[in-house]
Amino acid sequence: MGRDFETMFRNASYKINYVPIDSRERTSRWGGQRRNSVANRDFTIEEIESIVCSGEISAIRELSRYYYRTNGRYRNAINFLANLFLYDTLVTPIYEVGGKGSKAQIIKAFYNACSFVEALNVKTTLARITREWLKTGIYYGVLQEHGNKVTVQDLPIEFCRTRFKDFNDLPILEFNITYFITKYDDEKARDVAILNYPDVIQKGWKDYKAHRLEDPWVLVPASAGGIVFCFSEDSTPLMISAMEELSKLKDAVGREEKRDENELYKLLIQRMPIDNDGHLVFELDEVAQIHAGVANMLKDLDTVDVLTTFGETTLENLQDSSAATQANNRIEKYSDNAWDSLGMSKLFFNADNSSSLSYVIKRLESVMQDYINSYAVWIKFLINSRFTRTGLTFDFEILPTTKFNLSDYLQHYL
Repeated sequence: MGRDFETMFRNASYKINYVPIDSRERTSRWGGQRRNSVANRDFTIEEIESIVCSGEISAIRELSRYYYRTNGRYRNAINFLANLFLYDTLVTPIYEVGGKGSKAQIIKAFYNACSFVEALNVKTTLARITREWLKTGIYYGVLQEHGNKVTVQDLPIEFCRTRFKDFNDLPILEFNITYFITKYDDEKARDVAILNYPDVIQKGWKDYKAHRLEDPWVLVPASAGGIVFCFSEDSTPLMISAMEELSKLKDAVGREEKRDENELYKLLIQRMPIDNDGHLVFELDEVAQIHAGVANMLKDLDTVDVLTTFGETTLENLQDSSAATQANNRIEKYSDNAWDSLGMSKLFFNADNSSSLSYVIKRLESVMQDYINSYAVWIKFLINSRFTRTGLTFDFEILPTTKFNLSDYLQHYL
């Protein structure tokens, strides 16, 4: 006797209850500190809610990375914010009366400060840092200088932390030098790579390798090249709360795609005739042959199935044609909720005439202003720590110019 597998699976599914994944399962699934890629499947709404409410920052960051890779709306929102400002800079020398140095020396110091900012490639560097900061809620890196060349190297977030600030109100980077053991299996390649890091990290690695240092965490302040960008009150990714609405939108689109498929399907119902006495006009074997003939005739049409019964023949849709209009309304509702949860307007990516767009732009500019201010404080410190003279300091500002307000600010500055 054959087994009814369909019934078995259906009965089994009724007994399966959702159980929130614990921290060990999260670590196994997402790689935890090993930073393996997350599972190649979508997260359920329950899982997303569990992750966000758990407060486990590593799991939240992995969720954000996953959505950045797989969700177009989330990716576009982060890229849009990262490139919203033009990162135009202004270096202002401040000379105190009685300060030392000739005019030529002051001009040279000012020129060197501007050249340093130019070498830092502010527009590209800060846009990239902002993108990572928005994605993970924090950014770690080191500043590398080779003569007149200046570069910023990203550091893996799993091997970094910050707990203190220096007297310039800049967070102090703490770097775990066991990263080199994890990253490089070949000792020669490891030694070459370490030479590209600041001196304090190189010294920490030598001391750790010689067993003179038990704690692998090395402090790298901004004066030694350490870079940390975060908001001390919260290092959660900015738009992580939008994950649930984005997931709902994806599920809704999937359901509507299924409805669209059903709308394409047709069911050909052919009813076999019955005489006045209620007897079949055709024998059952003849009915089977008729059914096989019609089915064979329509076998190349994937959207038509054949049902043979007794009576007249009709062609039926599996879904009401009015469902398409209702589907559009449902999708639009979920889409609007998703954009609202991102704090953005769909008008940025779908052109439309609306007077409210200028208000949305100003609101986003105000959100990103804190990021811009953090960069300005950091670069101002770098300039003054390198090029200041007795009686001469520098002020540094990143102008609040964007692609939307550039013409207004140009007129204002002129």
